[in-house]
Amino acid sequence: MQMTYISVWSCAITALIAFLGAIFLFRIWHNQENRLPTDLPLLFSLSFLGTAANMTIYVLPSILIIEPSLTLFKIRSLAVGLATIPMAGMVLNIWLPNYARWHIRSMILIVFYWITVLLFVQSEPLIIVLTVPILLMFALALVVTFAITWKTHRLREVRSELIVIGLLIAVVFQALKVPLLVAGLEYVGFMMTTVMIFLVTLGLLNPWHRE
Repeated sequence: MQMTYISVWSCAITALIAFLGAIFLFRIWHNQENRLPTDLPLLFSLSFLGTAANMTIYVLPSILIIEPSLTLFKIRSLAVGLATIPMAGMVLNIWLPNYARWHIRSMILIVFYWITVLLFVQSEPLIIVLTVPILLMFALALVVTFAITWKTHRLREVRSELIVIGLLIAVVFQALKVPLLVAGLEYVGFMMTTVMIFLVTLGLLNPWHRE
């Protein structure tokens, strides 16, 4: 399906904002005195980078006037995987801190599964069925996680409620992606993604926090 003019621009702007958000969060992490590979700014930065790549690849056929293909779709799905793996890392690190040695193994298993699906499945709908639920599972787990930190007033250095709202928007977008596409309103989904990135970044930055 050919993208409309407004959809092309909305997708391109969303890709740019996701990329800028990734750079911004990476700089926040890099400027920290004590940096860990499990820090939220770094993991969200990598997730946003995957989102930016996904959006960029999605809009390329319309910008370059090339035909969409299964290969291009698989490359997009790989970018979605890049957005998903950091979320898995966050969930494992927060909920299973005492099993740290299993975190890397678990993420390697997810990567292996993702790549296996992309290599051997030759149907776009089936690839979606086999991969998107994993993305939604970890996104919902993060919603629950930050909802708990919000209600219990833990992680005071971040605004958990903003992160919860942002992640819920991402989940709603995934649920409504097909209906929006059919209705010719896919640009609404891109706008939702932009709002999600802004809210999560603001929640992690938390300019209201005082030591």
